[in-house]
Amino acid sequence: MMDKKISLRSYDLVKNDLSIDRFEYDYDIDGSLMHLSGEVKGGVLFVKTLSGGQDQMQDFPSGTQSTPRAIMYLYPAIQGLDVGRTYEYQVYDGETRTVSTVKQEILAYEESDLLRAKVSR
Repeated sequence: MMDKKISLRSYDLVKNDLSIDRFEYDYDIDGSLMHLSGEVKGGVLFVKTLSGGQDQMQDFPSGTQSTPRAIMYLYPAIQGLDVGRTYEYQVYDGETRTVSTVKQEILAYEESDLLRAKVSR
């Protein structure tokens, strides 16, 4: 048997289109600490990582369209739930420190009388 302790504190500030403005993530994995901070400037996502007393800088030119990974689940609801609609966009993942393409297609959805918020279509 193996014990693992993982803790994440995250702060994401996004623009109206859900793209990253800036973020801060603090990871604690079995006592190993890693702090990431990122910000979009001039169309580039700049990310600074501090881990083990060492700094590392990364830059991703597609930063203006990158969304945080945590936003993936909200993206279709905010952008529109039209059946058959497909979304393709860039996502920044703090855990892997990479930007990758996500593709989502709306196959179906269900409405509820209990939900009073209006979903844009």
